[in-house]
Amino acid sequence: MCSPQNAGPDLHDLIANPAALTQRFLADWATGKTGMKSLVSGLTTELRAVFDSFDFERIKECLLRNLLAWHAIDHVTHCRIFHIEAERVDDPAMPVLPTEDELI
Repeated sequence: MCSPQNAGPDLHDLIANPAALTQRFLADWATGKTGMKSLVSGLTTELRAVFDSFDFERIKECLLRNLLAWHAIDHVTHCRIFHIEAERVDDPAMPVLPTEDELI
């Protein structure tokens, strides 16, 4: 999880405690708190099973400066992971075609 100004103290504490993060996320979803009102009806049995099987320990806080440093190290992989279209670079130079004399 990464944001321009990093995680606030409440979110930081939840990320550090995956069990609490799981409970809080589910409670907010079920009650429609924290901007989740439109999702309340979407908490189906199937989706709840996916939620219950998710390992919330996989969620880590990523400092923006680290994300930018990783991007600078491997721009191609960063773009692939985050589904970003990389800037197009100039086309390679066209190879010089051999002359008729060189083909013989």
